[in-house]
Amino acid sequence: MKLIFKYLKPYLFIVLTVVALTFVQVQTELTLPDYMSGIVTNGIQYGGVTEEMPHLITAKDMDDVLSFLSESERENVLAKYQRIKAGSKGQVDDMEVEFREDVWLINEEDEETKALLREPLVYTYLARVNHLSLDDADAIKKLAASYEDNYSGMIRFFIRDLYRNAGMAIDQIQNRFILSSGMKMLGIAAIGVPLLHVVSDHQDRQRYHQSPAADPDDDADDADVADHGHHGSRQGPALSEHFLAFDGGDRCHHLCDDRSGRLCGAEV
Repeated sequence: MKLIFKYLKPYLFIVLTVVALTFVQVQTELTLPDYMSGIVTNGIQYGGVTEEMPHLITAKDMDDVLSFLSESERENVLAKYQRIKAGSKGQVDDMEVEFREDVWLINEEDEETKALLREPLVYTYLARVNHLSLDDADAIKKLAASYEDNYSGMIRFFIRDLYRNAGMAIDQIQNRFILSSGMKMLGIAAIGVPLLHVVSDHQDRQRYHQSPAADPDDDADDADVADHGHHGSRQGPALSEHFLAFDGGDRCHHLCDDRSGRLCGAEV
């Protein structure tokens, strides 16, 4: 182990850099599917609603929800909201909304109130979907027990309906969520793709440097093959194509067009 660190020490910065870049690149690849799943689930299915405590609810809907709570619990919930009269306007999650009827607008969201409203929201939603009377609490609670694993989904469905009842533009909420998630995905991809090229290029360089060194004899053989291809097929260096070159007199020379291109110099 000490020997490994001894040889690794000169390249420690490079190794740590590659590890860090690889980690970031892998995290970006794993994050993109989560954003895509969020767009499909929260953006398309739930209309862009991600919260499980309504930020805006009509007075009538609030009364139905609070009917499943005790008097003290109702007071705790209403303490987190403010009541606004119909006909006025207000900002809800950076959206301008005109309130067509009396509404409750959230002032503060906390985990305690969210947990307090969780079951009443599910009960009210199931009662409306199944056309049950709110007075029949036992039947509603019995029905809700079979959907306990789906409480979060039902709450978001119901909050979407509550927002629509209160006059909020659901299409605007949905488009804003999808656009925001899409821009985040583009940003993550802009980080991950260059890192992927950097890491891949480094790995290619490592494989190139680790490949066996070229054999000089192989280069010589390649040169012979190339030369044979230029002069035609031959059986050995002794074979040659002879031709006559006249120098203006009666003498001529046999020229040996072998691979060395030497002049044989034989006079005739």
